[in-house]
Amino acid sequence: MAKLQNTFLKSKMNKDLDDRLIPTGEYRDALNITVGKSESSSVGTAQNVLGNTAIVTFNVPAAAKCIGKIEDDSKNIAIFFITDYEDSSETQINDAASTNYCSIILVDFNDSENITSSVLVEGYWLNLATNNQYTITGVNLIENLLFWTDNRNQPRKINIDTALTTPGYYTTEHQISVAKYAPVDAIQLFKKIDTKINQTAASSVTTFIVDSVVGITVGMFMISSTVEGSEYVQVTAVNTGTNQVTVSTGNANFLGIQVIDNQDVSFLTSTMTDASSDTSWSGDPDYLESRYVRFSYRIRYDDNEYSTFAPFTQICFIPKQKGYFINGNEESALRSTIVDWFENNVNNIELLIPLPTTGSRLLSDYNVSEIDILYKESEGLTVSVLKTISANEIASSVYANTNIFTYTYKSSKPYKTLPEAQTVRVYDKVPVRARAQEVSGNRVIYGNYRDAWTSPDPINYNVSVQNKTDEFTNFIEYPNHTLKQNRNYQVGFILADKYNRQSSVVLSSNDDGVTTAGQLFGGSTVYSPYENDQLDVKKWFGNALRVLVNTPISVLDNTQAGTPGLYANPISTSEGFAITNTATISGSVYTFILDPLFPTQNQVPEVDSYMRGQFTDYVEVLTKTGTGTSIDPYVITTSGQINSLYLFDNTQPAAVANTRFAYNINARGWYSYKVVVKQQEQQYYNSYLPGMLNGYPKGQTSGSNVLNIQTEIVPALSSVASGSIIIFATSPSSQNIITGMTVQNLNAAFGTADSVLVTEVTVNAGNISVTLDRQVSVTANDLIKFIYPQSVTQYGVDTTSFPVNEINKTAHVVLINDNINKIPRDLTEVGPDQKQFRSSVELYGRVENFGLTLQMLFNTSVPEQNTQKTDEIVYNSTTSDGILILATITAGDSITALNGGTALKDLYPNNWLKDTVVVSNELNAIGTNATIKFTPPQLIYGNPRPTTTFEFVKEENKQYYPSRKADTVNTISTATDLNFLANGVENIRGSAALNLYQLESNPLIARISTVNAIGETTGQMIPFLSVYETKPIKSQLEIFWETASTGLISDLNDDVLTGFDGPVGFTSIGYRHFEDQNPSQTGTGTGNPDSAYITNAFTAVNNQGSPLVGTTTLTLTSVVDGATNARLSDFELEATGNPGEYRLKIVENPSIPFVFNRNAETLQSYTFNIEVSFDSQGQTLTETLPITGRLGNIQPIIVGGCDSYSVTIDQQASAVATINAKNGAFQSSGANVQSDIFYEILTGGQYFNIDQSGSITVDLPTGTPALPIGVYTLNVRVTDAYNVDALTTGLSNEFNSISTDCVSQSVVITVGQEKTPGGFHIDKTDIFKGDVYNYRGFQGTDPTQGFYQYTFDPTITGFGKGGFGLCEPAGGNDGVVRMCTTDTVSNRIARPTTLGGSISSGASGNVKFAVLYMGPRGININTDPLSNNMGNNESSSITPTAMLPEPSSNDYVVPLDKNGNSWSTSGPFADGINLEVQNGSISPVGLISGQVLITNKVIANGDWSNSSTSFNRNTMSAGQVELDYKIYRRGLVTDLITGETDYASNNASWVQVSDVNKSVPTTGWGNACTGSTANGNNLFAKVQFSDQKQTIAQQARVASREDSFVLDGTANPGEYCIIYRFTNTPFQTPGTINAAGGVWYPTGESNGGTMSVGVQDLNFKYTPTVPTGELRFAPTTNPAQFSVNPSYSNSVSGAFPVGYNSQFTTTAPFDQTQKDKAKVPFQNYVLAQTASVGDDELVFTTASITNNGISPYLNLDQSVTGIQVDTFTTVINVGGDVNRVKLSKQITSSIPSGTTISIGRTVGLLNPFAQNANTTLYSTVGRVNTVSQFFYDPACTNVFSIINNDNSESLFKLYNQRNPAPNYLNYSTAFDGGIAEPPTSWDNLMPLPSPTPIASVRLDADGNVVNLGPYSSSRDGDRGLSPIAQELNA
Repeated sequence: MAKLQNTFLKSKMNKDLDDRLIPTGEYRDALNITVGKSESSSVGTAQNVLGNTAIVTFNVPAAAKCIGKIEDDSKNIAIFFITDYEDSSETQINDAASTNYCSIILVDFNDSENITSSVLVEGYWLNLATNNQYTITGVNLIENLLFWTDNRNQPRKINIDTALTTPGYYTTEHQISVAKYAPVDAIQLFKKIDTKINQTAASSVTTFIVDSVVGITVGMFMISSTVEGSEYVQVTAVNTGTNQVTVSTGNANFLGIQVIDNQDVSFLTSTMTDASSDTSWSGDPDYLESRYVRFSYRIRYDDNEYSTFAPFTQICFIPKQKGYFINGNEESALRSTIVDWFENNVNNIELLIPLPTTGSRLLSDYNVSEIDILYKESEGLTVSVLKTISANEIASSVYANTNIFTYTYKSSKPYKTLPEAQTVRVYDKVPVRARAQEVSGNRVIYGNYRDAWTSPDPINYNVSVQNKTDEFTNFIEYPNHTLKQNRNYQVGFILADKYNRQSSVVLSSNDDGVTTAGQLFGGSTVYSPYENDQLDVKKWFGNALRVLVNTPISVLDNTQAGTPGLYANPISTSEGFAITNTATISGSVYTFILDPLFPTQNQVPEVDSYMRGQFTDYVEVLTKTGTGTSIDPYVITTSGQINSLYLFDNTQPAAVANTRFAYNINARGWYSYKVVVKQQEQQYYNSYLPGMLNGYPKGQTSGSNVLNIQTEIVPALSSVASGSIIIFATSPSSQNIITGMTVQNLNAAFGTADSVLVTEVTVNAGNISVTLDRQVSVTANDLIKFIYPQSVTQYGVDTTSFPVNEINKTAHVVLINDNINKIPRDLTEVGPDQKQFRSSVELYGRVENFGLTLQMLFNTSVPEQNTQKTDEIVYNSTTSDGILILATITAGDSITALNGGTALKDLYPNNWLKDTVVVSNELNAIGTNATIKFTPPQLIYGNPRPTTTFEFVKEENKQYYPSRKADTVNTISTATDLNFLANGVENIRGSAALNLYQLESNPLIARISTVNAIGETTGQMIPFLSVYETKPIKSQLEIFWETASTGLISDLNDDVLTGFDGPVGFTSIGYRHFEDQNPSQTGTGTGNPDSAYITNAFTAVNNQGSPLVGTTTLTLTSVVDGATNARLSDFELEATGNPGEYRLKIVENPSIPFVFNRNAETLQSYTFNIEVSFDSQGQTLTETLPITGRLGNIQPIIVGGCDSYSVTIDQQASAVATINAKNGAFQSSGANVQSDIFYEILTGGQYFNIDQSGSITVDLPTGTPALPIGVYTLNVRVTDAYNVDALTTGLSNEFNSISTDCVSQSVVITVGQEKTPGGFHIDKTDIFKGDVYNYRGFQGTDPTQGFYQYTFDPTITGFGKGGFGLCEPAGGNDGVVRMCTTDTVSNRIARPTTLGGSISSGASGNVKFAVLYMGPRGININTDPLSNNMGNNESSSITPTAMLPEPSSNDYVVPLDKNGNSWSTSGPFADGINLEVQNGSISPVGLISGQVLITNKVIANGDWSNSSTSFNRNTMSAGQVELDYKIYRRGLVTDLITGETDYASNNASWVQVSDVNKSVPTTGWGNACTGSTANGNNLFAKVQFSDQKQTIAQQARVASREDSFVLDGTANPGEYCIIYRFTNTPFQTPGTINAAGGVWYPTGESNGGTMSVGVQDLNFKYTPTVPTGELRFAPTTNPAQFSVNPSYSNSVSGAFPVGYNSQFTTTAPFDQTQKDKAKVPFQNYVLAQTASVGDDELVFTTASITNNGISPYLNLDQSVTGIQVDTFTTVINVGGDVNRVKLSKQITSSIPSGTTISIGRTVGLLNPFAQNANTTLYSTVGRVNTVSQFFYDPACTNVFSIINNDNSESLFKLYNQRNPAPNYLNYSTAFDGGIAEPPTSWDNLMPLPSPTPIASVRLDADGNVVNLGPYSSSRDGDRGLSPIAQELNA
């Protein structure tokens, strides 16, 4: 064979050419050879190369190959990359399996004798491959950092020193990648604790048990399937021992919540707080006030690399005041145009930082050395570091075993700022793969690389704008954040690998919208509209974008396409494994059973697969045992704690699998997602405006004219009797009348010397109404002359006409301060004189002002027929509506009077300035009385009753809901240039000054073309805060903004795959079921009494909380109560008509009545089972869900109200009243609503008891003999569902016994007297008042002087001294007026008549009559002295007019008129009132209950003589003033059918009656002082002149006397009328004073000779603080005091003197006189029965008693055998026998019948009260003639008695002392210059209090007053006379 030989002289390998074409000398391939280069024959020959020597052996698989190496000569080391894995694909990267070997080995050559190798990193996860394209060509060692790349994995790096010193340090891809792990989640600003309910189901509970309370704190909000976040349920208490949680909403009406056993429940709270009030807090409270900050964090790794920033939080901002305008903020904002209080209220923030693993494993798992907490301000460009926390610090803290680190930020400043390169570093620019790598300086350079993965395909998702709800945490994390409205948003996803290499923005694959769970979702782009008026603001947390992901995010792992796949991929076919509710987690051990209902879902975790970790992203499965059956469950162990997501979800129905997943990890795949948002409409302003005027102002005038008309004479259209308004027909002359004119009556004088002026001219009903400055009298057709004092300027002659029909089309706003810049004028292309400027600013209304109109009827406090300019009105209201309105009126409100007065008066709106506003509103404490002041002052018409309606317009504002189209500003100019005028003399009616803020400052005003109505029209427009929002400026930068919505893609995909959209619960049911609900009523409110509904409308919801509507139906299948009774028939589930929406209701006749009794906890507690039918994946499924509810208790009812049981009883009463109470159930009667009621008296029951039938009885304490007089306020409480054992604790009142008590409306027991009606509740004094006239008779022969012409008038010349001609006093003082006839008088009630006789005869006295009326009819006495009808009762505002019992014509003679003719049409009355009407009662009723005390006083004023001449007064007649009266009564007429009472049937049936003491006669004239005046009038006063010289001239003497009596409306209810007769008799004057003679009367001063009448409730007084009345002399607190045995030297201060006439307490010179009066002559009495030894009673013959009478304390003649010394009578009328008396001592020997015993009183009689001398006694009545009981103690419980030596006891009552003849008062000496002068006679003394006791009484043995019959001259009546009061006056 031929030999082939080749030489390789070229020594060149050639692989480019084909084998056949290789030139000689070259070769194709060679291994371990060398080409000979010698000159020998071997040149060019291939020769073997010598082999290597093995110096170290690697412990690697035999198939392993070295795919890369690096030597470092300086370190004398070599590093080798070794793997046995060969990728089966040349184009697709497939990861090495766990069975493959991969490692990096370092060989150390420094010790030649001991060359060693060390494994730096080892594990299949290194994913090295022996394929040629994956050999490592790029590898560098920089100091101790080894960098390499293999074009298969991402570039990597390790620290060889760390790897050598800590073997196994690097175990995962993220530890060795050059691009470091970047945090995924943002810092949390909320805390959330998830747990489960651990108790039986219950509704309306406030306390419940949970599995664990760890982490639950007070203040957290609670949410669950039955509790919505909008209910604001917060934790109020936590019991760590019992795991009990207590919740409340803070609302008094909170009724508790519904809980279900094993129900998932969450507790959340925001970590943003205000800690400035905490004294231990060390932060800066002001630092964040004006800052809007965000927070983030970054990680620093062991080799000093930093991660990129975690997503920033949203702005940490909660405004002060929770964002609400309060306390005048709105007024401040409209003035300043800024919201100065809107600052950050947050200063303490707990930053919950998510860690990639637990704190103790940060270094080992992620090589973390530190964490920087980052801070960024919203307007800042830099990012700063707040704090750097080392990993060691975290590992040694309480956060070592959790992956949440909490840092509390206390408003401190950052300590360093990061460089810009870090701020703009969004992700690390490290390629995902690189073939080449080199190092230059300190930089690593990559070549031939792929820098990013291919962006994934669009994701199938939809976007919607929805309310923030409790389905997510943003409602609590960012409570005040909301999505901007009227904006377009584009939402996208960014996917990132674990090292934050990000994709571009991925948009949705959907362009069309989709409706899911009743909500419309759009594509990637969505519009956020303005909210509409259907928004429930109280439940609105704000809006947020909601993203609905329809299918899992899916990305193929395709190396050629550049798509990396997903980081975590479900194993096998991604169907997962279905578990049962037996699944448990114990640390890293997971035990579960496969659900046999879903056999295909069996892809359980395998060894080397991964599961989601609890504290890190994924944990590796290490072992798996078991078969997944109930007998042999799967047990999985992992490298860390397994996530709780792998537990069973109870909310999913049984028909839906509980699917879980295990994962294979692809380290290069997409790891996380981030939601980003693009919104280009950015900058805008809120303009805070002082109101928006809808349309234009109105009523504007301007200009003036000068009028030169001098006079106008116009006839009056109608008569005016003492009024200030005259009406004229419209004529040319009357139309010239203007204000300022003076007025004259050409037909008659106005009666005033001053000029009368016109104050106002108005047009009313076609006539001219002229208001004058005073009252005048005018007769129809009188010619009235109007005179101009000078030329007059007439203002406001021109009227401005604004455009019409502009309401809802045009608006005006005032621009001040910063709003001038926010809504600017367009100043381009304007002329030099231009005043109005265009503008094109577009605005959207956000808040609009409006006027809230309130109308009230006010009392103007202006006299009738007057017109008065005032700046205030007053109001009194006792109605709840009136009080509510009063409380809302505040300064700044507009005020207008709408109507007032009579038809002759003009309507108010034409007379009031349009800019009249309230200045202040002064309310009393209880809000019933108000004084409202306003400015400027306005004219108000007077009326006797409140008949003027005032309209208030309150400044208010409300939310405005704009449309998408904006309002446009078209003009901006000053107010003047827009012709809006301020109010002034030329414009007093314009409304612009009220509508437009600070119009007088001529502000800029913007005129706006509006799309819809906004603001308020001129009539109700008051400047108040309103807000316009400017149209936002659109940014040209199309930037997507990062959000805090991030997460792992695997979690999102799991939710998409396993999310159950079927029913898991219901929307908030709002179960409210109460026993008072009437199911037959048509109301729709939940739980309301007029409604059958017991729940709100609700729908089924899925596990995201979205309603299930559409084809979903609900059916009530069963109802069971706690006693296991079937109750389905008692309830109905009713469809509302809206898809899928239902309500529960009760039926009319339930099988068991809905009554809350003691068994309600079981019998009225229900479980409702509701079957939900729904569609799921094309099939109809059903799920039965339970809800629970309980019947709520309603307060028991005290039928008729507590006050209906108020009663008046006497002291001997035993039964009081019976309270009728019932359960609060709708059922009106029956045992079930009357049972279980418990009665008790809480307070006021010291003398009373109540039994369990509700009967109140008297229950006196031991030692209390009688029920003390007084008013007892009982707070009675009734409790329903009463049980001896308490009901379940912890329940709200709704489910416990409830009590009703009588705190606000008490049971008032009056022991004594009833209260009077409301018209008697004001104490009246000086009832009769009026002008005082002195009347004079005919004088001389000149008839023009007239008869009875009145002369006491300051306007008539001649009053007093001078001007009287012959009647002028010749001497004396000027204060005395001499009248020229005896028929004259001066006193307060000015109606003179003569007292009988003829006018010409000059009768001895003058008389006047007045009427005091108490009843429902009108009193209006004509008091005009010039009227022929004077003295008549005319029509009044109260109808009908009272028919009065007039005096007899024999009692008086009517005076003549001014012409000497008789006034035959006049009446007798000088004055009169309806007492109740005068006290303000609108509906007077008469005295139908209680007692009134009426006091009547006469006062006479005298004078001293200025003459020193003496005269003898005893020779002159004594003149005096006297008062007597008659009391009339008409009884009630009661309708027997209706029970109503009135007086209609007895108009004329007046009956003259007496008072309760029978002091006043029932026939003829009289008084309580004397009885019948036929026996002498004791109610008189007289004065005479004294001859004593006075150093002080004209010092008058005053004499007065008063009586009193009581009328009893309880005993004698009815209509009362008292006719008073006031008589004045003359007396002589000394001739030395006036030689002309004649009669002189009391002084001509206005108070000369007066009567004074007072009326008050005898027993009670009524004050604003106690309007219901309290005892005038209440026991304990204010009893009336009386002094027994008083003397003027030792009587108790303030006590009334009382006692018997036998007391001798005065000193000389009166002692003997009084003692003499006390003597009783001895009379003979014959015994009718024999008296035996030891007897202390004697019985006399009837004749003896009848002839002589007898009284206590008379001495018996001791000469009679058997009568002891000093024996006296103690009691008479013993046992009702008028002939039997009791003695003070017993009989010592028998006294036979027929024996005569002399009985009488000696001067030396022992005072029977000696032992009680100067004792102070007490009573509940302060008037001495009305006391019925005395007590020793102020509490009025210890009854006073007189104890004598015979031990007898008897009460005594006050009795009126008769004043014997002569009928005059005793006077004591007046003081002259401080020196007391002794009296010279009885009638020249000044009056002093009587020195004798003023009362005594005759008693029977029982202490009752002995009725002695009617008054006679020899004996007193039943109660005798009223006491006499006297005064001392100058």
